[in-house]
Amino acid sequence: MVKPLNIERMDPEMVILMRQKTGADRLRSLSAMVRTGRQLILQNVRSQHPDWNDEQIFREATRRFQRGTR
Repeated sequence: MVKPLNIERMDPEMVILMRQKTGADRLRSLSAMVRTGRQLILQNVRSQHPDWNDEQIFREATRRFQRGTR
């Protein structure tokens, strides 16, 4: 069973700021957020499994990162 998404509304001031950005600026911001999220997941997996090698950590982080898209 698929869980429904929890969609939050953006702050009106943030909406104004985002609308002022170009598409390229918004894409850069999104890319930075994705990189940060991925690094946080990698750090979390590494701290939970200090005995794992880099490949195991990467696979688990990838699984966790993709979980919200499946």
